[in-house]
Amino acid sequence: MFFGSHLEVEAEEDAGEAWERPEPARPPTPPTPKAPEPAPAPAPKPKPKPMEPSRVRLAGIVEQIRVEVADDTCIGKRETITLPDGRAVAFQVPSNLKKGDVFDVDVKRVTYDEKNPAPIHKRTTMTRDELAEFFRDGIAMMRSDETRRALRDRNAKERPGAQLVERQQLKFDAMNIDRKAGCKLAGTCRSDYADDEELKGLHEEFMATAQQEFIDALESLKPSKLKRSGVFPKKSILEFFDACNTKMQLPSTRELLAEQFKRTKQPPNELIIKLQKDMLETLGFEREWACGKLNRIGQDFGEDRELVQGMQAWAAMAQQACRRAQADGDPSLRPDSKEMRQIVELQAKARQELATLSSSDKAAFLKKLGKKVEVFNRLSAPDRVRYVMKLSEEERRDFVKAQVLMMEQGFAQ
Repeated sequence: MFFGSHLEVEAEEDAGEAWERPEPARPPTPPTPKAPEPAPAPAPKPKPKPMEPSRVRLAGIVEQIRVEVADDTCIGKRETITLPDGRAVAFQVPSNLKKGDVFDVDVKRVTYDEKNPAPIHKRTTMTRDELAEFFRDGIAMMRSDETRRALRDRNAKERPGAQLVERQQLKFDAMNIDRKAGCKLAGTCRSDYADDEELKGLHEEFMATAQQEFIDALESLKPSKLKRSGVFPKKSILEFFDACNTKMQLPSTRELLAEQFKRTKQPPNELIIKLQKDMLETLGFEREWACGKLNRIGQDFGEDRELVQGMQAWAAMAQQACRRAQADGDPSLRPDSKEMRQIVELQAKARQELATLSSSDKAAFLKKLGKKVEVFNRLSAPDRVRYVMKLSEEERRDFVKAQVLMMEQGFAQ
């Protein structure tokens, strides 16, 4: 701490009130010795040059406290210390310390008042009723006229997907729930409350509403002029993946694909591709030009992790939609059907037996049954199941083994 200089001032005697006294006799004044010449004054210091503009700036001043580990049980744990001024400082004790060690902790100097109230700690748990409230209010919010107008606003700063997420999470804020924790709890409610049919129904309605409102808003924003040249931005590619994944999950899309499979007895791959290309134009990109750009993602963006993961999820969702359409169109193709369970068991046994064969034995086995499997693969999914189930147990086992072997060799290549 610095203090100001303390100055003492002596009052001067009033000349008018001073007594007049005779001056005493003065002894003769000895000669004054010649004073030495004063030393030359030091040269003035050069003025500091103005500093050039810095690439950094002062962001704040950090206050620290020094903490001593008084007990081994606190090592690696979160502790709190109350300062003399009443502030509480929370920190993590480093796990590499021991009793008696001292370390420094940064203290944030924050003053809370009416204009800057102290933050309220967010909760990371939700009751069953709070989850139900979140779903009900979210459904009402997404179906409201105000939300629909906002999602379809061409001048909005954010696209419909980002707007929907933000509007959903504002409900967590109102409930004083941590957003990340709230999303996780909402996503696991079906397993956390497996016997609660009402809550699972609300969750399903919430998800279906979000998906439908998202796709409807995108279709309302479809531009009149399609982009046919230039760059396909990364942000737009990710939105395309997200929109396609959402489209594949809509009940209307699921019904459409199932009907296609019932009518043609073939996987609805072509219809899925058409829906994907339609989505490109919904987002404002000419379909064939955009498909060419999607095929160049590796060249244009390199090993962009976000794009690679997005493309993998997009492809997986399309495959899942195709399998689901076949299962919806033919009950025997459902994963839980008797026929499919038997085939899965045969595939597991086939892999075990193939692991014991040498390369030459595998080649001989495949030569024996390879042609039959190639013909089999040209059949429709329902015909494949019926064909396999008509075989004898031994023929069925060998046939599935050959099919698994061909798949493994195909992946290896």
